[in-house]
Amino acid sequence: NQIKSIDISKPTNQTALTIIPPFELWEIINHHRISDTPSTNLDKWMPHLNLFFGFVQPEHFYEVHENINKLN
Repeated sequence: NQIKSIDISKPTNQTALTIIPPFELWEIINHHRISDTPSTNLDKWMPHLNLFFGFVQPEHFYEVHENINKLN
């Protein structure tokens, strides 16, 4: 399983690579987010950690997904 090369020369702020915690942890995480996050964003975004913001163009999602799966 070889990892494919992907053009990352034009990142976009419309995508991000994130870690999303399990749903059962969202309530406790949101409890701590309330002090740091405007309430409108709590409803808009689930708890997450951005690893890269300004990520690949959407047309490369499939290749990125395949490459990440090969890292397991």
